[in-house]
Amino acid sequence: MSQINDHHFDVTEIDGFLQKSIATVTIDDWTALSTETVTVDGTVLTEGTEWDAEKNNKTTANNLKVAIDKLSGFKATREDNVVTIYVDGIGAALDAATLASSASGAGITLSGAVFTGGADTVYTPWYDTFESQDVEQILEVNTGGLGGTTPTLDVTPQYTADGGVNVHDDSVVFAQITSAPGSETINRGLTGAQRRFKVELGGTDPVWTNGRLHALPKA
Repeated sequence: MSQINDHHFDVTEIDGFLQKSIATVTIDDWTALSTETVTVDGTVLTEGTEWDAEKNNKTTANNLKVAIDKLSGFKATREDNVVTIYVDGIGAALDAATLASSASGAGITLSGAVFTGGADTVYTPWYDTFESQDVEQILEVNTGGLGGTTPTLDVTPQYTADGGVNVHDDSVVFAQITSAPGSETINRGLTGAQRRFKVELGGTDPVWTNGRLHALPKA
């Protein structure tokens, strides 16, 4: 019998959830960036110190990406001459993170002054289950991982049998979490379908910045 693989969806990982707070930095002219700065949510990264403008726009973008990856609370990717920055965690309130550059419009193009794309209702990617199997689904919220005023965290497993055309909530959901640390587990016998987790944050400016969801075969 085919078995589900282990699936882990970490709120700090770029591909853990489909809705993240992001911003972009495009390197337009690397030769114009000597001692220029890129400031990510108040942290200043200076060319020649934290990153180097060298060789071409792509190399310079990659150097900047590496510098941003070292910042606490952020991750970055690079495609061609564009650096995409992701805030660790989920929640619309994370869109308050700021972005600036001393070279904006003169060697660098920014997506905007703040991040965008964060949401209080988010989804993991779909994962596959095969035949009938016992699956352990685990929700973990680590210490300090749930923020905001009177935050709530609700997670609903969902499934589809037609590639997402019709999506259904599972009849068994996780108990609501209102403080960190917290952990909940659901053991279910699942039939063949694609499955995902729906996460809903409530309260005032809620954010989930440390924790993850698992789906794995039950031992």
